[in-house]
Amino acid sequence: MKTFVLEGVCTAISSISHNGGERNGTIVQLRREKFVQPKGNVVEIPVISGNSIRGKIRDLAAIDILTKTDGVKVQVDADNFNLLFSGGSLESTGGKQLDIEKVRKMRKDIPMLSVLGCSIGNVILPGKVDIGKMIPICKETLHLIPEKFHGTEEIKTIWEYCQVEMNTRKDDTKDENKREFIKKEALTDDLRGGQMMYHTETLVAGTRFYWKICLRDTTDIETGAFLSILQSWSNQSSQVGGNGRVGHGRLKVDLTETSVIDSEIEFTNSDFVTYIDKAKEAKKDVTDYFEKGASKELFQ
Repeated sequence: MKTFVLEGVCTAISSISHNGGERNGTIVQLRREKFVQPKGNVVEIPVISGNSIRGKIRDLAAIDILTKTDGVKVQVDADNFNLLFSGGSLESTGGKQLDIEKVRKMRKDIPMLSVLGCSIGNVILPGKVDIGKMIPICKETLHLIPEKFHGTEEIKTIWEYCQVEMNTRKDDTKDENKREFIKKEALTDDLRGGQMMYHTETLVAGTRFYWKICLRDTTDIETGAFLSILQSWSNQSSQVGGNGRVGHGRLKVDLTETSVIDSEIEFTNSDFVTYIDKAKEAKKDVTDYFEKGASKELFQ
């Protein structure tokens, strides 16, 4: 087993909306975190959370796990749906003990569950991947980002990369071309769908981010499984944040630096293809776990 560190720069292809529930009047603000500056002052900077990226990768992994090799989609109960798409949750098992051998077999058969980790019953099964936050490369963060990722273009303050976008939602009941499709008695003052305008703070297209991923002590199959899902995410424009339905959140991912910890092999990016191929060859039909109820089967 080896530990891999992947680093690189992600570039926004479209503006990015990633809010933390904060509002400034009618404007939905970007999610912010505090960064200590070289002179000791503290500045709040918009950052894409690692948790949001991890969630998107987990969703893609769950879809892959529940799709058989012939393309058939498997339906599962609420517990297993939560386990795969959200990582599960802790709950009382009534004194039952986790069957370690069953857990080991499940981790071997479902490598992405082993990589991402999950909670089953009253036990947390730790994962093997640390997904870093995407930090904007700007004047306020430059002292915390490795120099080789600074780039050659002029570095500006973060506020040069922020903007406020305006969107509208119109009242379709006032469109004469559409009124024929609604019953006359439904045209009341209480009818929903009124005209509205809303504003969202975004990071502009072209903003660059530093990103780091660490795969800890993964087997070749687990490494390949993770890289395969990461590749699928990248092929979908690496969408992050919200409002993808209106064109926000597309990223170009360039993980150009890779290193291996505690390994005697000479690692190259071309090895990734080998790992992915191994993972695809080893993929099993694991739907029995969830048809029977993984959260129950793993306990004695």
